[in-house]
This record gives sequence, structure tokens and C-alpha cells, in this order.
Amino acid sequence: MVGLKPPEVPPTAAVKLVSAGMAACIADLCTFPLDTAKVRLQIQGEVRIPRSTSTVEYRGVLGTLSTMVRTEGPRSLYSGLVAGLQRQMSFASIRIGLYDSVKQLYTPKGAESESLRTPVPMHDPLPRGAQPTLGRTTLPGVHSPPNCIPPPRLSTPTTPGHSPRGPRGPCPHTAGGPHTGLGSPQSRGSQHLPSSGTGLAARVLAGCTTGAVAVACAQPTDVVKVRFQANGALLDGARRYSGTVDAYCTIAREEGIRGLWRGTLPNIARNAIVNCGELVTYDLIKDALLRAQLMTDNVPCHFVAAFGAGFCATVVASPVDVVKTRYMNAGPGQYRNVLSCLLALLMQDGLAGFYKGFVPSFLRLGSWNVVMFISYEQLQRAVALARPARS
Repeated sequence: MVGLKPPEVPPTAAVKLVSAGMAACIADLCTFPLDTAKVRLQIQGEVRIPRSTSTVEYRGVLGTLSTMVRTEGPRSLYSGLVAGLQRQMSFASIRIGLYDSVKQLYTPKGAESESLRTPVPMHDPLPRGAQPTLGRTTLPGVHSPPNCIPPPRLSTPTTPGHSPRGPRGPCPHTAGGPHTGLGSPQSRGSQHLPSSGTGLAARVLAGCTTGAVAVACAQPTDVVKVRFQANGALLDGARRYSGTVDAYCTIAREEGIRGLWRGTLPNIARNAIVNCGELVTYDLIKDALLRAQLMTDNVPCHFVAAFGAGFCATVVASPVDVVKTRYMNAGPGQYRNVLSCLLALLMQDGLAGFYKGFVPSFLRLGSWNVVMFISYEQLQRAVALARPARS
């Protein structure tokens, strides 16, 4: 099974927003235990709990998960899930759902129009030695694939689906059809053109912009999620929150409203990096696979692009992620600022401390990306296919 076929009409911004939030929630439900294990490993040795025989030590991903189940029960694996889902519906909707729209804003109009002038291969070649005729042009130095010609620029009164030399049909070099979602092409009428006019700079700027805006809007939900995931590492008498609402109220009461936006700067830095590692890498890999005609625009292509995006994001974002997690979980007065948290981590654990919890981070981020991007692409197509049925 390769999933739903790409629709002819690209999805609207509203569809992308809703699909991104839903897909991120599905991915969180599947991978939340790995995220909790990652947080526990990242804060191990940093949480100030009384050293006694009851102190819990975590070793590895499976060891952390089994220890949590044994000492706290299976429900501890999903501690903070409510805040996590709240975070994804607001955070992922913005940083993923708005990525394509913001990318178009950063794309120079000249490059975009140049992309639209690129001819699309179609069936029915010119005979060898024949010269271009009215309605067909060949760009200098550009050779069309075998059995392909550019589409007509001027309409001529011919029978639909036929030409003087036979029927036209889709070119085998465009197998898989038009693609939508991240890395989706420009469209002109019914012709879907690759987004070659969008450069790397526009993609990176779009990823940084949507990531920063998402953090500014959804930071309180991220703070509560991290606090809940770390809450189980404390002894019963030292646990800080009894529920999600209590966590929001307690943080606002004890640390002020600014406490709900604690760690915003490292989180913006992390998500700028993660967005470039995830969205830009996924966009580039998917676009490269389709242009090289190695895969068609469907689930296998989405899986490969998402797996590569998850690995790149983990490698570049892990150091910032560790600092962000420790700073957001810290009590009042534990660190003066983000820099003091970073220096304390460096002095205590060395450079290796920046990659604490790397294995669960990759397992979580890699699997999260695979589930999220596949769900995101399929949800967009399902909504697009359902719209004509409703009308």
C-alpha cells in the first residue's frame, strides 16, 4: 500500500494548519514514551533530589523505560501527555503548517516566475531533425527526456486528447503525478511544476521564522510538558504538580507569568535548528528524490525523506535540546541565565554532556518525523479528496 494519490489542487493554508496539528498529535501518541525517557536521561545528575537508597538511576533507553514502569507504573511513560498534545496542536500547526506559505513569501518573484516558465515534459516527441513549430519551444542547451516534448504555449483547435501525430498522455518521466505538501510544486492550471525557484536560503529563513513564531505562541505548553516529564524523577513528597491545570497555575503564581515563557531563547534557537533539520531537510530530500525520479510522490518517498530529516535534526539540535531541557526544568534561582546553565553542564559533564540522551533523542525524533510526515501528507490528501464529495 502506498497511500492516497496526490490531488490535482494543492491544499489550502487552513488544511495545512489542521493537518499539521493532527499529524503531530498522532506522532506524539506513538513516540511519547521515548520523549519522556530522553528527558529523564538529559536531567539525570542535574535534578537536586536527596541522595538516598531510593534514588533512581537510569541506564539506556530500554533501561529507563523499564525502570519507570517498575518504579512509577506504566502511566508514567505518558506523564505530561495532555500538555504535549496541547503543545503540538498550537506549536506544530504553526511551524509545519505555515512553512510552505512563508517559504513562498521569501521566494523572489523573479525566481518563481522563472520556475513557472520551465517546460513540463509530455508525451509525443518531435520527429528527429524536425524544427520547433508554433506552440512548442525548446530551450537552448536543454535536452528533453526521450519521448517527451514541452507543452503547447498557444492553444490550437484540435480534438481534446489528440494531436496530428497521435494521443497525448503523461510522460513516464513524471511518474507518481503531481505532489503536494512539503516540497510541493508550483501549479499552473492542471500542470504541476517543480519548485526549482525556491532556493536554500528561502527554505532556511522559512524554517527559522515559523519555528520562532511557534515558540513564542506555545512556550507555556512546552514548559509544563517538560516539568511533568521530569516530575517523576523526584521523590513523592517533592513532586511539584498534581495536574496540568495545577502546573500552569503554580508556575504563574510562584514564578510569575514570565515563568511560563522560561527558556524561550534556547527554545527558539533549538527550534530554528530543528526546523532546518526537519522541514528543510525533508523538503530537499523529497524534492531530490522526485527530480531524480528515484521514487514517486507517495509513502515510501515520504518515509525516506522523513527518516533522513529526523537524523539530521537530532545531530544538530541535541546540544541545544539538552541545555533547553535542563534550564526549563530548573527551579527558581538554580541558574542565572541560559549561559550559566550551559557552562554548568560543560563543567560537570564535558562536551559529552551535550549529547546526553542522544539515542532516545534519535529514536524519538526519527520515529516522530516518520509518523508525522506520513500522517501529514496523507491527511492533506484525505481532506482534498473529501472536499468534492461534500460539495
